[in-house]
Formats: sequence, C-alpha cells, structure tokens
Amino acid sequence: MQRKKDVNLIAVLDQALVDSSLGTEHYMREMGLIYEFSTSSSTTADEMSQLPGLAADMLLDGYPLELLDGDASNVPERWVTDVLMELHKKVGQRSRLLVLTVLGVQSTEGLKAPDLAQLEDSYEHDNQLATFVIGLSDATIINIAMENATEMKDVLQIAVHAFLRMKEIGKKPVCHFVHQNVSSVSAHDKNITDRKHLLDQLNEMTQIAAEMEKKPSIKEFTDVLDYDMDKNNWNIPGLWHGTPPMAPVNTGYSEAVADFKRNLLQTVKKDPGNEVSQIPEFLENDEESLAGSEI
Repeated sequence: MQRKKDVNLIAVLDQALVDSSLGTEHYMREMGLIYEFSTSSSTTADEMSQLPGLAADMLLDGYPLELLDGDASNVPERWVTDVLMELHKKVGQRSRLLVLTVLGVQSTEGLKAPDLAQLEDSYEHDNQLATFVIGLSDATIINIAMENATEMKDVLQIAVHAFLRMKEIGKKPVCHFVHQNVSSVSAHDKNITDRKHLLDQLNEMTQIAAEMEKKPSIKEFTDVLDYDMDKNNWNIPGLWHGTPPMAPVNTGYSEAVADFKRNLLQTVKKDPGNEVSQIPEFLENDEESLAGSEI
C-alpha cells in the first residue's frame, strides 16, 4: 500500500515538474502568436518581420516547429507558412520536404490525452487531430504498445477513420506499425500471430469506421490502403538492457531503428505517388489542411 502511494506521489510531482517547465518550444509558440497578431497592425508588422527568419535559423539548428497548438487547438497558418518559406530561402530554394507522422499514446496534448479524455467531444477531437496530421503526411507511423490494449484499440480506430477520410479525397498514405519493446525479435511464430491479430483488429475497426462514415463498400483495412503484414510491421526492442539508469544501451534498438528508417525512405522514394516536394509545393497542396484551425 505504501509503495502504491509513493508511486502516485512521484507521478504527481513529475506532472507538476512538467507543467512548470519552460522550454524553447514555449518561446517558439509565443513568437508565432506575436507574429500572427502583429501582421494585422502596420505599426508593428515591420518590427516583427524578422521573426520567421529567426525561427527558420532555429529549425536549421535542429529545433522543432509546432504546427498545431495542442492547448488552444489552433494552427497559426501565417506563421507556419512564413517560417517554412524563410527556410526554403535559407537553403538556396532547393528544399525537399518529407512529412512523417507518428501516432500513438504519447502526450498530454495528443491522442487519448488524459486532460481531454473526460470531455464529451474528446473522441471527435482525436479524430480531427489524426485526420489533420495524416492529411499532411507522406508516411504515417503508428506506435503499438500492447501492454495497454484498450487504448491501442481506440488509437487504431481513430487512425482508420483518418485513413478512410484520406481515401475520400484521393490520398493513399504509406502506413507502418512499430511494435515497441519486443522482447525477442527472433520469435517468428509469435510475431506472425501478433500481426494476424493486429490485422483482425484493423479489419474490425475499418468496418466500424466505414459504417459511421456511411461507406458500405469498405469491408477490410486493405480496402483503405495498401498493407502487407511482413512489410508494414516493425519490431523494435527496448532501448535498455535491464532497468535504467545503470542498464547498458541495447544495440539491437539502434540497429532496428536504423533498418526501419532506411526501408521507410526507400519505400517513399520508389512510390511515384509520394514524390518528395519542395516547401512551396507542400504549402500550396496542403493549404486547406494547414487552415484547419477548427480542430
């Protein structure tokens, strides 16, 4: 009983630490808000015109750029567009953009976010969020963690809804499933069983989504997008051998991730429908998705 109390206390303190932290991403978000509001005033527009260039420099240094404010469910369209165009200029107008989306239970702002789970429209919010990010993507990676089967089933249903909506507008994205913390990548028979079980779940979720979207001709997941049990599933072992912080790093983790990355890039290059675009083309083609601030 005392151990459970200690675990709960640690979780509360950890969340309090996260809530009180101030990182670069918070400053980037504020820069975007200031820039969006400044463009409506001629007196401040000139002073703020350098902000997109500064953000582009940070992107080149490896800092991320937030497209969607998860707290306010808002897309600062002008800010994102101008930052990416500045980035395009800084690389000599020779930019290439490959958009990858990772879906799964990861954040306090993402799918199945604890802070939003109790809201009446949380499921619709998750559907819209998944549709938004998949709509922008050349390839989608879905994290599978079977230790929480209920949440994973919800994520799969949300993802299938999004893929179904993409099919309606003529997009057929590449999708890969990454199975995390697989204890033994050599357990071939068990992997086959797990993959068949996943396909059964995807087919079940597809039928539910198709019924909700009034698409009776859609019966199986392969009716929505191309899927191969062998080519679209990846087993990633745990990062650590044992319990951190004293545990050594598992080299199998790095090897599996590198193999997945190499295969993913090759798949995108070979598919003529997924030609890597320049930033201006991306912004033009996905203007409607970027403007989807009603999420």
